Amino acid sequence: MYKKKSRFTVNESIKIIVESGPNEGEYKSKIIDVSKGKIKLALPTYEGEEVDLKKKNPLILSLEGSNAIYTVRVKVLKKVKRGIAGLIVTKDGDEKRIQRRKYVRVSLKGYIDYREVEYQNIGKCVLNNDKGSEFKEGKGIDISGGGLMMSVEDIKGIKVGGFLELKIKGLNLSCDTFNGEIVRMQGVEKDNGQFSSYIVGVKFIDITDKSREEIIEWVFAKQRDLRQKGLM
Repeated sequence: MYKKKSRFTVNESIKIIVESGPNEGEYKSKIIDVSKGKIKLALPTYEGEEVDLKKKNPLILSLEGSNAIYTVRVKVLKKVKRGIAGLIVTKDGDEKRIQRRKYVRVSLKGYIDYREVEYQNIGKCVLNNDKGSEFKEGKGIDISGGGLMMSVEDIKGIKVGGFLELKIKGLNLSCDTFNGEIVRMQGVEKDNGQFSSYIVGVKFIDITDKSREEIIEWVFAKQRDLRQKGLM
């Protein structure tokens, strides 16, 4: 029987995800060795201190490929101090592949500042367009690595195919300013047939790989939180 080749191979840089407990978080690591169903990882550290992961501590390993993100659940077997120090783990489930092109959306609460602009490249968070209108405030609906949806009350001057400068609040990103192309607009009707607000769908453009990865990581963290609360 054909056995699918593992993506978790020697020298791959990975992230160790601890879903709960005192060391909850994400830590950078590297695969040192793979042998007989066991994976040896470089010991994860945080602020210069070794992260204390107990035996049988459930973890998730995450590996970023060019077109997808790969994950697998593992459990800790032991720590190795002799020779090359490391953490020995074994798989506790099948490897999963998350296609990057199929960006997962999660709800986005909070406000988003937006304004209509002429096309500009602000991928490096450097603004060079002084012709933009004043910022208005919209309410977030959802977000993914590909774009976002928001609710706005004023659509004067914006249209499908137009461009927006967006400032996303509350995600703690290294750069919170993005270019977006409007790809959808839909009115929300009141009882009298008038529109009370508008749903605007925006696709990110000129976004750096770093910014997109930060958003994807925020989305994954939000998903984990929702699952732990039984809301997803």
